[in-house]
Amino acid sequence: MVPVATETRVVTPTPKPPVTAPATEVSTDSYAPAGKQAPLERGDTPPVAPPGVDPLAWVRLFEDTPEFQALNPGVQQAVHEKLTDPEVEESGKDVIADAVLTPGFALLSTEEADEFLEYAGNTIPVFGQRVRSTLGAQLAADEYQQAGLSLLPFSRAVAQRQQLLDFSRGDGAVPGTPPLAELPPRVREVHVSAAEDLGEYEFETGKVDAQRYTLDVDGREIEVITPADHPEFTPTPEDLEQLFETLPSPIAEQYDRVVIEPNASDASASTDGDGQIRIFPDSNRTLTGLQPVLVHEGAHNLSEALGETSSIGVDEDLSRLSPGWQRWAAAVEADGHPITQHAASSVAGDNDDHERKFGEDFAETVLMYYRVKGTAAEAELARLYPNRYDLVRQVLGDA
Repeated sequence: MVPVATETRVVTPTPKPPVTAPATEVSTDSYAPAGKQAPLERGDTPPVAPPGVDPLAWVRLFEDTPEFQALNPGVQQAVHEKLTDPEVEESGKDVIADAVLTPGFALLSTEEADEFLEYAGNTIPVFGQRVRSTLGAQLAADEYQQAGLSLLPFSRAVAQRQQLLDFSRGDGAVPGTPPLAELPPRVREVHVSAAEDLGEYEFETGKVDAQRYTLDVDGREIEVITPADHPEFTPTPEDLEQLFETLPSPIAEQYDRVVIEPNASDASASTDGDGQIRIFPDSNRTLTGLQPVLVHEGAHNLSEALGETSSIGVDEDLSRLSPGWQRWAAAVEADGHPITQHAASSVAGDNDDHERKFGEDFAETVLMYYRVKGTAAEAELARLYPNRYDLVRQVLGDA
């Protein structure tokens, strides 16, 4: 939790649990949530949990606060579930508790409070932690702590309520695509052919000598064109072999051709939706970073099932989208939460083209879907994004 200056903090401090056993031994874990203790003076020793202290004691003491007791019983139950969920990190629980104790939270309707808690307390790996980190920073900011400070106290609560609503709908609180810790498990065997010299070849970023080889992926041949002098910071044939072994089958089936460009571009990779992907040199690239790129770009090819027109000008009506993309736009609106910051910016038209690009939201949703498919977090994705989840499953043939 981000520390907040005491003169602007509106959160009521949670009292420490009573010590029920002598402090003969100490653990390294604090028995109260981070940030709940008074500031330490120089030379003080941080408080620690003696043996026998109930780890949920602070939760029960928190629930005895007037702010919590004034909430609707249904909201109280939802808060309790988040604060005792083992899948929510302790620092994240502390952030949620801080939000609940602010005047703005008390003004949320039951439906709005549930929406906020669902988003703030989601357990999608990495994604949830980043959301809560952003929330902690928002709660600590002067814009929240001093919202409407020069006005009546009720006006301040109203201003805080709106910030919480904006947060739960993803305004400024949407992380980027969570990074992969490691490559997914291998799902197929991939074989690489010997290279064939092509002579001089005109790439998008320059004309150089090139080679061609093929990847045998589930009996399909994928053509790979690469400069003969292999560019630094691009995947080798062995890298591509390993990557295609890990791609979900519906994604791998979208590729017919991979072009390794000799020179860098503004993009790390790009596709025209024709089964081809161009990969440009990128000094920050790793295999675990390239795998999601292949899933994202392959999803653009898959999205053709929704129709041809997936983008419109920021001032154009949604009726200009293809019927399938109108369904997707309606799903985005109904879900409320953006899937990633890139998706949110694209749907809003916050780009150089000033176009609302719903295809980017689809590709990011497919990527998130495959991140959690078959894990406990899939149910969380379905709960947070029910409309897009159903549509993605239909397009992928998983419904």
